[in-house]
Amino acid sequence: MSNSGFTSKPKYIICDYAASRRGKSGTALKVMDILSKISKPLSSVTHGKSISSDRYEEYVINGVKIAVFSQGDPGSKSYQLPDLKAAVASGADVIICTARSSGDTVDNIYEIAKDYEKIWYRNFYADNWTQQFGDFLNENSAVGVLKLAGNLFNIKALKSL
Repeated sequence: MSNSGFTSKPKYIICDYAASRRGKSGTALKVMDILSKISKPLSSVTHGKSISSDRYEEYVINGVKIAVFSQGDPGSKSYQLPDLKAAVASGADVIICTARSSGDTVDNIYEIAKDYEKIWYRNFYADNWTQQFGDFLNENSAVGVLKLAGNLFNIKALKSL
């Protein structure tokens, strides 16, 4: 049987990349919080004991597998690299993640997620923010990322956030 004319659907990695302490993990955690209100996670791993600990989660919404992880700091290979490998191995259609602006965490994305189209973005950030304002910025960054994923895969529940 020939596969002529068959094309697989594209896969995307949407990565928030920036220097340290710029709200990357907070935005990724907010993405997971929003997704969990739409669909129960298929899997969830917490890397720590506090409510703000980094996490890895997978969801399926309208047949689209979404993997999200919040750990993206250098020296975090014990989490970032395994989470990235797990997301790729799971066959996720879209991976939403974090990385520093250069170095190992960015290199990992290029090396491990070779078959994914890369979309690099920077979340909303303000110096000297209050926790309340930081939460507002993270929420809006998360909604923007999810709307992007919704448009890439025509997921009405995400497009309408």
